[in-house]
Amino acid sequence: MSDPVRAYTTVCSDPKRTLCNFCKKQLSSYVTYLKRHIASSVCTAPNDVKRKMADRLLAGQHKASVDTNRMQRLKRKLNEAAGDGELAGGKQSATGAAIGQPTVDSYVKVMSEQERDMDDELYSRRVYREALPSRLAESANLQTFLTKLNPAYKLPSKHLMANRLLKNAFVAQTAVVDPLLRQIKEQGNLFIGGDQCLDANLTSINNIVFFTLFPVYMETAVWAEKRHTSVNTTAFYVKRIENLGPRNVFAFAFDTENKMQAVWASLQLKYPWPVVLPCASHCYNVLVADLSKHTLLSKGLTFCNNMTQFWRHHSTPKQSL
Repeated sequence: MSDPVRAYTTVCSDPKRTLCNFCKKQLSSYVTYLKRHIASSVCTAPNDVKRKMADRLLAGQHKASVDTNRMQRLKRKLNEAAGDGELAGGKQSATGAAIGQPTVDSYVKVMSEQERDMDDELYSRRVYREALPSRLAESANLQTFLTKLNPAYKLPSKHLMANRLLKNAFVAQTAVVDPLLRQIKEQGNLFIGGDQCLDANLTSINNIVFFTLFPVYMETAVWAEKRHTSVNTTAFYVKRIENLGPRNVFAFAFDTENKMQAVWASLQLKYPWPVVLPCASHCYNVLVADLSKHTLLSKGLTFCNNMTQFWRHHSTPKQSL
């Protein structure tokens, strides 16, 4: 049997889309979504139709999945909006609506598919860019906060974050990066930067970045520590440089450790025209490390480090403090 909400809508050429007869907006054919739309302040439906749709929404809610107090308030507002209820104190407007009280529209929150997709994209973009765990969406505090902002929005699941949203983010980022890479290759002004590090398992990680007005990440390579040598590192960069076109590269930037200095020498033998620049950040780190060894600073830094380690590893004194 067809749902009563179908009487207020018209099926479009696309069976998954439906036209609202009141505001002429195309919507999803999902019955609950249509009811929420008609009951909301966005739709221009008459008040009696809004109340009817809100009543059906209220009747179809699962008790275990809703806030009981909010549902009770919604039911009271439905009665008041119908003109058969009085406020505490007996005050009503000339139309029978409660004076100074919100209408039922403020309790029925609706989001369009486009709004939900945009919010999912913004949320996933932050998670990916900041390297946050996908289980962040399971945080009860975050869910409570977002529900307070907009009850209609639900955080995407871990499965969605690891599949569709991740693929969409990759496609969107590729659409931005590829034209930029083509432009700098055509101009022949590739400035390549490399950075190496080790994770907790002593796995070697090597990143390549293009330095432009907005630095562009290119690639990450991961291999075992036993392969972390100047020969293999040089081969890694040579392969990427050949793919880009050697004559398009005019400068390199690396840190100044001994192995990377050997890589510099190997690259300059094969490609004598690029300029090799030491990484300024690494130079500052090395400079600060040398200064910290001076007797005027070493004692104070040692004391601060010991204090930090003490409070970090002794929870009882920390709680007392």
